[in-house]
Amino acid sequence: MFEDVLKRVLQAVFGGGSSIDLDASLDALQSIQLEHRIDRSLNDFFNGRISPVVGVTHKIDLDTYWTSSGLRIPPGHRFLSVYTRAVYLYGHIGIWTKLGPLSIDNFDLIEFETGGGSRGVKAGFLRGAAFEAPRWGGNSATALLADIFLPADYATAEHLYSIKVNRPNVEIYIDENLIGVGLIGLPEPIPVWQNNPPYNLGGCKVTGTNIAVPALIEIDGGGAEYLFPCNPNSNNYIAANGDPLPPRQYALYTENTATKWNGLATNVARTSHPVPVWGYPRKTLVFQANAAGNLAIQVYVGGGWRAWVPGGITLVANQLEVYNLNGEVPIMRAVYTPVGADTITLAECYLGGE
Repeated sequence: MFEDVLKRVLQAVFGGGSSIDLDASLDALQSIQLEHRIDRSLNDFFNGRISPVVGVTHKIDLDTYWTSSGLRIPPGHRFLSVYTRAVYLYGHIGIWTKLGPLSIDNFDLIEFETGGGSRGVKAGFLRGAAFEAPRWGGNSATALLADIFLPADYATAEHLYSIKVNRPNVEIYIDENLIGVGLIGLPEPIPVWQNNPPYNLGGCKVTGTNIAVPALIEIDGGGAEYLFPCNPNSNNYIAANGDPLPPRQYALYTENTATKWNGLATNVARTSHPVPVWGYPRKTLVFQANAAGNLAIQVYVGGGWRAWVPGGITLVANQLEVYNLNGEVPIMRAVYTPVGADTITLAECYLGGE
């Protein structure tokens, strides 16, 4: 009964006669989670294609190329691409895998995109020996997995590599650690912070995160045999729809360092790493130190850093300062100047939606 009703709905929406293939018509609605894939071909959930070094790109049987050992590209080929048949809005991808050795001729790419030449945002992460910087700008918010961010045992142990597409940005994580944020739809460029802790930061002009797009794995063998060690049958690759504006909490760090301000003893002026606040209606900075000092709040607008609060905020020892930023700005930072030796008790920024 349910299938008959569903077929009639699908016929009304997508067309087709009485012989409509229910499984094929559900491609756009399918999950790629394990419970939906048991005893079914990977081709039911993914489209795969391969590009030989000599010859033309063609479709492939993914059950042959993607096994429990991983996604394998044979010798004599460059690109092997796997797109989900399902599409995702404000999507979230999780890849649980080891990362193998790379040569100068090959790369791994995980992202959301509609295909080559897409006008929508390409959101993801890239690992390749030939690439030296994140690809922020244009229509790409793709972070390079630089060695500085990779776990020490990335080649021998599995870790979670994930991407979250939001309305104003793209976030890149390794395990639970944020390593990159690409702001989307900026009216003017901002500087790029890359390959330094605590996280990469940049932006791109194009919009389009409200477009439902497939998730993509692409590997490049450089003409040699290459294995991307992601098991498709153990829930090691998951994609889902997500919140367009998830609340976020950012701890402040000294710019381009892993020095967290919470609990930091200091007697010198410090400038924080920028916090990406673009697109969030509610932006709240909280700060407390155990001695007097001055806290300047700066925002990047008009091609430079400018004071949000003229003269800064005069701090009272052990008093919690809570400041709400009203207005649309891409990034903000704090400059803390202590009177003498003291300890920063709390320094964080909270972002929320409507």
